[in-house]
Amino acid sequence: LSWLRRQPLAHHDAERGLLLVHAGVHPHWSTSETLAFSSEVETVLCGASADAFHAAMYGNRPKTWDDGLEGVDRLRLIVNVLTRMRYLKEGARQSLKFKGAPADAPPELTPWFLTPARRCTDTVIFGHWSSLGLLDDHGVIALDSGCLWGRALTAVRLDGERREYSSIDCAHLAD
Repeated sequence: LSWLRRQPLAHHDAERGLLLVHAGVHPHWSTSETLAFSSEVETVLCGASADAFHAAMYGNRPKTWDDGLEGVDRLRLIVNVLTRMRYLKEGARQSLKFKGAPADAPPELTPWFLTPARRCTDTVIFGHWSSLGLLDDHGVIALDSGCLWGRALTAVRLDGERREYSSIDCAHLAD
């Protein structure tokens, strides 16, 4: 747990133009803002108030980013964006309940990476969304191919001139 608390919520490879997160990047955030917001949470997780933050971290509110957010509300929203987000409603409000594929989503929901005027220009690599599956489009690489559900574990090789994907079957893990 001590090691995990010290891991970044966002990792940037500026040379390759890649930003790695668990779930997503808010469309109003640039890469540098994403890294700064991630750092805010990381500082709390490594500090004396980590236990107090853990006790207040879980929840679905606030739903909308505002630069004026403070305290636990600000930190909770940052955590939710980076670790839980899949869909947004109008006004870039998070919707954390629906977890299915975009083709099955209610019409008021938009995948976060399809939100118009997204500010992060780096390619975002993320997992967390097994019903989305492997996707390399729209400035994102989604890698969750459903190993937990007995489908596959997918990796991407990023060095070289083109991306190379490999997957292993996880059907034996579903038992």
